[in-house]
Amino acid sequence: MARRTIDQLYALTIPEIQEAFLEAMQGVVDSAMLGEMINAIEAGDANALFKATGFTPAALGPILDRVERAYRGAAELTVDGWPSRIRTPTGLTIFRFDMRNPVVEQDLRQHSSNFITQMTEEQRLNVRLALEDGMINGRNPRTTALDIVGRVDPRTKKRVGGIIGLTTNQTKWVSATRRRLTHLDKRYLSLGLRDKRFDSIVEKAVKTGKNLSGDQVEKIVTAYKKNALVYRGQAVARTESIQSINRGEHAAYSQAVADGTIQQDALSKEWDDTGDSRERATHLALGKKYGKNKGIDLDDAFLSPSGSRLRFPGDSSLGADASEIVFCRCKARYRVDWLANAE
Repeated sequence: MARRTIDQLYALTIPEIQEAFLEAMQGVVDSAMLGEMINAIEAGDANALFKATGFTPAALGPILDRVERAYRGAAELTVDGWPSRIRTPTGLTIFRFDMRNPVVEQDLRQHSSNFITQMTEEQRLNVRLALEDGMINGRNPRTTALDIVGRVDPRTKKRVGGIIGLTTNQTKWVSATRRRLTHLDKRYLSLGLRDKRFDSIVEKAVKTGKNLSGDQVEKIVTAYKKNALVYRGQAVARTESIQSINRGEHAAYSQAVADGTIQQDALSKEWDDTGDSRERATHLALGKKYGKNKGIDLDDAFLSPSGSRLRFPGDSSLGADASEIVFCRCKARYRVDWLANAE
């Protein structure tokens, strides 16, 4: 029952975090100080330019609130699946998960700090890349500023098509997309994040050799950036959802072991991969190595064929490579020998 409910929590958490991410990025660009950005671009001051975008750690607060909520929900649902009264060597006890436990609070602080640092440095680099790209290609300061925070949609009055929120690689993809459109490079038509509504326009331009107008290029690139931001939101939502839920589950067992409710030698954890054709090869290998009845100790790490070590799927605390974490859908499955615990 607990497993099915945690799966439901995961399904509910993904859209919540994605919505929080997109709203947070929208809030940043809608409050950007365009005049200050233009001044910073004219001065070639990347630090001032980044500051003028309005991106601050506080903007990420709503995302982290939902991450913490999922963490708590997973821990509490895990405990709900245990016996209501647990027999230990010292007698019967009732276990309740404590979110104010120092270990839990430190875990949440560390994760929040890492998330904020990664996102902030990523956006700082994105702004620097956009500044350099604008200078190299002779784009005027206002255009470069709008490339960063987007242009106001006359229908919604909201800015769309900026690079705030994108990964650094996606920001580089945006520059490459603009070059392909400018040079009528048909490889544009193979891009997965392109807006296919513009395909006929691009195909005609490629066929006739007649260059796209500046407005056409901007509209197509803006649409590409909108799709890229949605894709980034999906990646953040799925990654943070599975990670926060797996962290919460792991925290519940760790807390129970620490206070003697569960004896550590009566507990093991297994790697539960999805087992479908979309799973990455390393995680299928982990599922085979650490699957049913092949569990390891709670404090041990799962060792991926890539060399990454993870306490549970989605864990980054041991330095696992991002390729092992982003879009992961695996879970840890814990087994407790309650009879051994009673003995």
